[in-house]
Amino acid sequence: MRFVVGVVLSCALIVGWIVVRGGGDKPRFHHFTGETMATTYSIKIIDKLLRPGARDAMKRAVAGELDVVNMTMSSFNEDSELYRFNKVRTTDPFPMSASALEVIDAALRLSKRTGGAYDVTVGPLVRFWGFTERRPLAKMPTDEEISKVRERIGWDKIVLDLKGGKIRKLRPDIEIDLSSIAKGAAVDSVAVALQVYKHKNYMVEIGGEVRCRGVNRKGVPWRVGIEVPAEGKREIFEVVELTDVSMATSGDYRAFYEIDGKRISHTIDPRTGRPIEHGLASVTVVHEKCMVADGLATALMVLGPNEGFEMAQKEGLRALFITRGPDGALVDRATSGFQKMREVKR
Repeated sequence: MRFVVGVVLSCALIVGWIVVRGGGDKPRFHHFTGETMATTYSIKIIDKLLRPGARDAMKRAVAGELDVVNMTMSSFNEDSELYRFNKVRTTDPFPMSASALEVIDAALRLSKRTGGAYDVTVGPLVRFWGFTERRPLAKMPTDEEISKVRERIGWDKIVLDLKGGKIRKLRPDIEIDLSSIAKGAAVDSVAVALQVYKHKNYMVEIGGEVRCRGVNRKGVPWRVGIEVPAEGKREIFEVVELTDVSMATSGDYRAFYEIDGKRISHTIDPRTGRPIEHGLASVTVVHEKCMVADGLATALMVLGPNEGFEMAQKEGLRALFITRGPDGALVDRATSGFQKMREVKR
């Protein structure tokens, strides 16, 4: 049996700072790396030489933004706001920070927008299928077992009071899972911090989710690769050029296991309570905000190669769908918005 673990939230840890020096007054390349959310992050900045004091201040600012995400939106950190909200068994209003409520509000809007294909309360189903605690099921569950878990799912059982800074459940045992949107939100937060320091050319990447501004050290748009959605491979399927936008990808090739030869994807369709079974291998979305791109990539992944593509095309999204055929061959399909990006590159 094979089992690949998905990404979870954990505390931020800065690993290092690398500076590639340039000559004279030419822009310099600064590379800032570390670990957060059980994955890695990379920050690349094109700017003048940063004094040691400025570098240290920026390191603290980045660490602070990542800590905020961890302390508000982690489902695993027992001190986080979201963890404590999930554990309470009451329908009373629960106070929560504005930053967390903003992300939850975005997730609820996307849940409504997709008719529940994306559902911010899907956590119990993900845990039931063994992806939260790394415990794959030994056999396929019954319809009755799945239905019982689905009783605890429903984005419409969450009520927000944005002005009052509170959130409440309409069912005491409902839970919120922000793992499909929190990385994107963290990317946006770090980008805002960089802009406070007047940086105009940078790329922020956390676990594959990216936000770019300005140009790279060659003075041209940032070039970011989309991976081939295949287990055990780290090859580039396509390179896209990004300026003042974000990009996020959702796929089925990293977190999955098998039962009797059947692939069990970590992407769960809340409408059925079961892992997706269509041939969509990955979806990449380009959007101004990384949080939005992150959530949309998951939503379109659930909807699949037909329903998802129709939604993306209808709403004018820049999205690339890569489908895996019965013979394992990969076929890509781009919305008109994404195709225009390709034409500009050519």
